[in-house]
Amino acid sequence: MGNLPEHISKSAIASDSWLGKFYSSCSTELDPVAKAEKLESDQNIERMHDSATSDSSNQTSRGSLDDSVMTHFIALVNVDGGLYELDGRKVEPVKHGETTTYGFLKDACKVVEKFMKRDPGELRFTIMALCPTTEE
Repeated sequence: MGNLPEHISKSAIASDSWLGKFYSSCSTELDPVAKAEKLESDQNIERMHDSATSDSSNQTSRGSLDDSVMTHFIALVNVDGGLYELDGRKVEPVKHGETTTYGFLKDACKVVEKFMKRDPGELRFTIMALCPTTEE
């Protein structure tokens, strides 16, 4: 997310959140690799990760530091009615078309289906939604 243009990042990331504070601490001159290295060395994310993964509700193995990990993460977000793919390996967000608050999940699933068709034998993927909770 540190590669977002400023006009998107202001509406996509809460400035008072941990990610918002991290993002503002990154110089715009840093390339994606330098931003990733800064993120990897951040002690706050390490503590948050350890806290989340050691929680008793976590049902998967944490693995070993020596394990070979072959993963890549992207985010699909709705920013001002546009469905964007955020990928730190790309120079800018990829716009996949228009969306709405209520149609976002359906529209994002169509993008995911395209990704899955590229490699139909690959079963190692996870989809996670980060969204606010509803208060009753």
